[in-house]
Amino acid sequence: MDKKFELTDETIVFRTRTLYRVKALKDFETVKAGDLGGFVEKESNLSQEGNCWIFENAKVYDNARVCNDAMICGYAVAYENADIFSNAIVSGFAEICDNAKVHGHTRIYDNAEVLGDAEVCDDVRIYNNAWVSGKAQVFNSAQIFGNARVYGNTCICDNAKVYGDARIYGKAEIFNSAEIYDEAVVCDNAVICDNAIVFDNAEVYGNAKICGNAIIKEQQTVFMGVCTVDLSKNLKESIRCQTNLIPQKDYVIAFKQVNKDLTSFFDSTFQYKIGEWIEAENPDLSNISCAAGLHFSNPNYWNKAAGNDSVYLIAKIMLDDIITVQRGKIRCKRAFILDKYEIED
Repeated sequence: MDKKFELTDETIVFRTRTLYRVKALKDFETVKAGDLGGFVEKESNLSQEGNCWIFENAKVYDNARVCNDAMICGYAVAYENADIFSNAIVSGFAEICDNAKVHGHTRIYDNAEVLGDAEVCDDVRIYNNAWVSGKAQVFNSAQIFGNARVYGNTCICDNAKVYGDARIYGKAEIFNSAEIYDEAVVCDNAVICDNAIVFDNAEVYGNAKICGNAIIKEQQTVFMGVCTVDLSKNLKESIRCQTNLIPQKDYVIAFKQVNKDLTSFFDSTFQYKIGEWIEAENPDLSNISCAAGLHFSNPNYWNKAAGNDSVYLIAKIMLDDIITVQRGKIRCKRAFILDKYEIED
């Protein structure tokens, strides 16, 4: 086999490793015989076959390999057991390391990182300061950018986009044209698909599935069930998806943990009374989760560690009295206290 490159005598020391600049021995693709390339630690870092090449000041060392028609350029670095192959392009200050695999028509650039056992392929784009790690899989035409972090056993595919400061981890799946961005968090076994959008400080976790034209935003939290709508425009669905409570025609039954004397944990002068309406003084009517108002949710929301000194209230809340539903709880202007019951271990 005729070699297409050789190691020159030009060396640099990079992260304690001595690397050698490569020189082309024949023409292939855009490379001409005599062209200088980037740096490798040893000949096996760059395949002698195919049109793969290391350009400019890019560096490949340890057991990392660049092969097939892949290209690594700019100040990009590949090391440890990383594989860059097919038509992948790695550029900028990107880093590919550990056991990561980058292939297909993938583009990794800017300050992006792919590490761990991650696999990135097809027409994927990972750029800006984003990184993909763990056993994450990103493929088809997915895009990961901004300061997004994708890790764990996640799967991002099709035309999905993850960006901003979004975090995707656990066994979450993001596919079709779904978008996750801002400071949104998607984790556990959650699935985001179709044209769904998750953004702002929204959280999707547990076994939740967000699909169709669903929109999750503004601190909304979905942890179970299926959501297909814009939760900010559908109060009943917001209650169901965020609290696991089932709203009736014009009210919902919800729960709250309080002291045994029925006073609030946060204000001992605020007393609940069974069989009476209780109203919040000067409730905040904004769309903020933790603000002035009465807060209720499902029993599992509350702190069971305080069980011996507390009870659950059962309340009827008229839908018209609800201010907002966010972060797994209902904030309302008033509620009718139906009953109480002891908390059991």
